[in-house]
Amino acid sequence: MEKRAFTLSIGEEAPDFRLPATDGREYALADFEDADVLVVMFTCNHCPYVIGSDEDTRQIALDYAPKGVRFVAISSNSPRTYEADSFDNMAKRMEEHGFPWPYLFDATQQVALAYGALRTPHFFVFDGDRKLVYTGRAIDYPRDYRHATTRELRDALDDLFAGREVKVSVTNPIGCNVKWEGKEAHWMPPEACDLVLQAGTMGKGGEIFVFDMGEPVKILDLAKRMIKLSGFEPHTDIKIIYTGLRPGEKLYEELLSDDAKTLPTHNEKILISKDPNMEFKDIEHYTNHIVKAAIRREKTEVVQILKDIVREFKSNNSVYEVLDK
Repeated sequence: MEKRAFTLSIGEEAPDFRLPATDGREYALADFEDADVLVVMFTCNHCPYVIGSDEDTRQIALDYAPKGVRFVAISSNSPRTYEADSFDNMAKRMEEHGFPWPYLFDATQQVALAYGALRTPHFFVFDGDRKLVYTGRAIDYPRDYRHATTRELRDALDDLFAGREVKVSVTNPIGCNVKWEGKEAHWMPPEACDLVLQAGTMGKGGEIFVFDMGEPVKILDLAKRMIKLSGFEPHTDIKIIYTGLRPGEKLYEELLSDDAKTLPTHNEKILISKDPNMEFKDIEHYTNHIVKAAIRREKTEVVQILKDIVREFKSNNSVYEVLDK
């Protein structure tokens, strides 16, 4: 069975829930079936990114309510980490501010896990079929909404009501970590963490980390995805140009030399490469030869020196194939 990403992916259905709210009621997903669009937001009481953007979120909720958009707020934070996030304090905050959404408490944190909530605030937008069409942030500066320069949640809702595919459907939520029961304040579930961040905590200095990133991704597909995440259309707004020794993209990539060995870590997807060391005098020797050959514009000589350094360097579909014979 394929393991899904920690956070819900675009097109997935909204997980059901039944949670108590500060108004004394219990709410389930079905209680919002009258909404043409449902915005589920994970929030809390104490986070400055929530406090700094709540009024902007209120205005979004009010502006889109006539179009059939409903908001529901969920706090999954452990009150053992921050007492300010207790259910009683949730009720006090709602009484003080009167936000236009029900405020639910996810005491077991199972709903946060089902949705893959990462931070507060973190928004999930579902269409009429309750399929996810947008997830991420509302604005790019939630600590003080007056300084925001982008408004991704509004953009997503506008695309949806215009009958368009949401142009930027995934953004990085900006805010405080969800406070998980029994964990320190900045802990995140391992499957939610980027491998680079995990490796950074392992490093003692000088290591080369090798990551198992899952199934191979075509460079072309990656380029298209990056362009779309920036709000543009590939080939229309931004051209994709191929460069290199041959047309198109490389066929494969060698991560390790034949002489290299790897050491395991506590994460099976992170290995430490143990490459043979090259003496400085040898590095200096090769570098000087490469520079001299480059000045003379001797391309073949430069490639030959590189092949001497990296014995596994083989040329395919290239004029330099003759050097491998």
